[in-house]
Amino acid sequence: MQYFLQEAARDVYRKYGDRLSDLCLVFPNRRAGLFFKRYLAGELKNPVWSPEVLPISDLMQQFSGLQKADQLSLIFMLHQVFKKEKQSQEPFDEFYHWGEMLLRDFDDIDKYLADPRDVFRNLAQLKSLEDHFSYLTKEQIESIRRFWDTLDVAQLSKEQNDFISIWQVLYNVYFQFNRILDEQKQAYEGKIYRAVMDRINSNTLHPRHDMYIFIGFNALTPIEQQLFKELKQQEKAMFYWDYDHFYLKDHEAGRFIRSNREQFPGEDLGVYDGLKQDKSIQFINTPYDIAQAKILPDLLAGMPEQNKEAPDKTAIVLPDEHLLLPVLNSLPDSPGQVNVTMGYPVYSTPAFSFLLTLIRLQENVKQQNGEVQFYYNDVLSVLNHQYLGIIRDEQVERLIEGIHEHNKIYIPSHELTINNLFRSIFTLPESYESLSDYLLDNYYQFYSLLKKQHEEEDHPLRMELESIYYVYLSIKRLKEIFKQHKAEVKPATYLRILERVVKNQSIPFQGEPLSGIQVMGLLETRALDFENLIILSMNEGVFPKAESTPSFIPFSLRKGFGLPTYEYNDAMYAYYFYRLIQRAKNVTLVYNSGSDGLKTGEMSRFMHQLKFETSFDIKERTVVSGLSIPEGKTVTIAKTPEIIEILEKYNTYTRNEKTFSPSAINTYLRCSLQFYYRYIAGLKEPEEVTENVDLPLFGSLLHKAIQLLYEPYRENKRQITREELKKLEKNDDLIEAKIMDAFREEYFSDFPADKKVHLSGKNLLIKDIIHQYIKQFLKVDQKFAPFLPLTLEESWSTSVKFSAGGEEKNAMIQGDIDRVDENESGIRIIDYKTGQPKQSFKEVPALFEKDGNHAALQALIYSRMYDELYGSDKKILPGLYFFRRIYQDDFDWRVKMNKHPVSYDEVKVELEEHLRGLLEEIFDPGEVFTQTDDLNTCRFCPYAKICRRD
Repeated sequence: MQYFLQEAARDVYRKYGDRLSDLCLVFPNRRAGLFFKRYLAGELKNPVWSPEVLPISDLMQQFSGLQKADQLSLIFMLHQVFKKEKQSQEPFDEFYHWGEMLLRDFDDIDKYLADPRDVFRNLAQLKSLEDHFSYLTKEQIESIRRFWDTLDVAQLSKEQNDFISIWQVLYNVYFQFNRILDEQKQAYEGKIYRAVMDRINSNTLHPRHDMYIFIGFNALTPIEQQLFKELKQQEKAMFYWDYDHFYLKDHEAGRFIRSNREQFPGEDLGVYDGLKQDKSIQFINTPYDIAQAKILPDLLAGMPEQNKEAPDKTAIVLPDEHLLLPVLNSLPDSPGQVNVTMGYPVYSTPAFSFLLTLIRLQENVKQQNGEVQFYYNDVLSVLNHQYLGIIRDEQVERLIEGIHEHNKIYIPSHELTINNLFRSIFTLPESYESLSDYLLDNYYQFYSLLKKQHEEEDHPLRMELESIYYVYLSIKRLKEIFKQHKAEVKPATYLRILERVVKNQSIPFQGEPLSGIQVMGLLETRALDFENLIILSMNEGVFPKAESTPSFIPFSLRKGFGLPTYEYNDAMYAYYFYRLIQRAKNVTLVYNSGSDGLKTGEMSRFMHQLKFETSFDIKERTVVSGLSIPEGKTVTIAKTPEIIEILEKYNTYTRNEKTFSPSAINTYLRCSLQFYYRYIAGLKEPEEVTENVDLPLFGSLLHKAIQLLYEPYRENKRQITREELKKLEKNDDLIEAKIMDAFREEYFSDFPADKKVHLSGKNLLIKDIIHQYIKQFLKVDQKFAPFLPLTLEESWSTSVKFSAGGEEKNAMIQGDIDRVDENESGIRIIDYKTGQPKQSFKEVPALFEKDGNHAALQALIYSRMYDELYGSDKKILPGLYFFRRIYQDDFDWRVKMNKHPVSYDEVKVELEEHLRGLLEEIFDPGEVFTQTDDLNTCRFCPYAKICRRD
């Protein structure tokens, strides 16, 4: 099978032979020229001088004599002009997106020879469009009228007024922008095109080659048409059109080819009917996007072995270039050589994530009392970044642990500068110039560290070095542009601009473009043919694209002035598709049939057309997800000798290294597997910095504040009377002071004692809520006064003897009792609770069930501790202060059994029996740790992911 470029190369060589150096070969893109030179070389019999091979954009620049400026410089100049004409102070980072749109619009206006004065005129004020636009067709004038008729000048909405206010200055912006570019001898692509048109009109276009051969074009701009016409009149132009009879006459794919062939008859390569020849075509639908990439190994394995190495044999085409990374990760280990025509997106690299980390670090930095302080989240992001893994040592680990342990929200810079690199990172640049130097310095240091590691340890870090270097160059380029234009911006604005600019960049792959399987973007396939084609993302809305390119110029005006619209794009993409498959032998079209968000899961219209407009025998199949949810199996852990050894640490007769807590007992009752993870396996939950008070910390603050209020009475062994409680209730300053002391101890544990604690945000609200709770708490306690506080927030323990595995054992249960006091009713063992109120239980055995009243069990275990240590002639009364109930008039603190208040003595014997039985079960080698069947327990369990309950 002969490909289009092969046939064109053979014909060019047949006609020009040794005179190839007189030619200039022009293609839609650079890659088509590379392939053509390869085919042309295959035709040569003797050495010859090569022709000049150019993409059309380079030819236009050559003819215009102008230099194309980089995008960022253009948008920066455009911003300066826009601010002046609009008389606004819109910051550059907010203008950047609009600047890209405006630049595209100017580009279209110039390429399609629209009059900018007419396009940007306020046509709502014109009485006769026909008189002003006599050079347009009736259909164009009608399209323009439809838009401006929607604007009632007398009754414009705010949005319409905003549109008009911008629209009225756009011509002046266009004019002044182009004037500045003329002074600086720079241009954007559309301006380059219009300069070529000016040279054609003024007869100053002087081609330097004897012949220009245009190969593989489709949609032409009016200026390209004029250039073709001019060169044709000078008898210096030849044309090779690539088409198939299937779509030549009435199909949208042939819209531009029909016109091109009529205006510029091409060289005859023979009639081609590739879409009538036999092909192997299959449609594959996958349940999600990533699955499209995952099936590539199977698709490539099914291709003939001899077809895998030649660059024109196999191509993987990505209409959605976001699939590039999944595709690269899914390619088999040995597919032969692979050439990627698209750039690697910078936003996917650690180099970019590190840039974001440094940007956030600088955005949230603050100065307090003359000291630079960094936000903990940003600091941890820096310390945990993979680049820091190069130098992460015990000192860095201690730094991270200290931030968590002391709940540091803002960390002073002097605590972070523990080495030279950290001194460079944790500093505050004063201006955007010093900010550029700050970023450049840090990227240079990381580049040096990685390069040294790469050389010493031969790690595969080439891509990392390349991405760091590329971001480094982007920062340097932005700095140069700002310096060139003498820009004055705030550091925060500079950082936003930098993030936006770098994010849109891509890193070109290095390699041999004419070897192996081609992984290509859609536009790179122009004029190329392949024997085996795999096209992914064949979804409606992706290929062809559903959305039009954002523009300041509304659709009706674009259509009226002959600027490209979505109809234009649809015809262009239809040609790309049919031209690409017309010579292929094996075509695989893959689409995502899953609907998600705005995605409908519908196959492309081009696939429907193949099904119903051609006679191909199309095979369709569905890829079923390889992911499946395994049957729910209960996770169990048997007591191995190693686990028994750990349990023995709780046995005071042997090891006496660990103690149980009431919370551990409750955990075992709720879920013995959770007990295993936490207390046997030692899988502790990671400490986290709590920026705002959460529920556990709220309880700790409330407990601590109450303790501090009552502590003087306990120390002096003074009874707390009703009158004392009333005084405390009214003493808001004292309550406030104790709450702030509680914050200092529980929340700001590293805060210097001589500095005042300052609360902000939600913590101020938390403080007020605690204040109100304490006032109500003091009111409630008045009902039970007088009482003598015996202990406050003290740690107590009790021992339980039992037998397990044929041996006598003894375990200690240790816990912190919130309060023990004495009044006329007896000794009260009080536990404060901020959770869901549950005051009663039916009978003692029910306490030891999975859904038993574990708060009541905890209070009874605390009562056992007191009884074992002190004993008492008075009743020992377990009690629960549920703060959710203290506002109720009938508040009752007493633990109840069958709705009747219960003393410890009443349940002592039965409690002992079941407590021993529970410990015997924990130590029994034959019992396994198993997960609960109550899924509500799993909702907030930190180990839910381990046992697949998340």
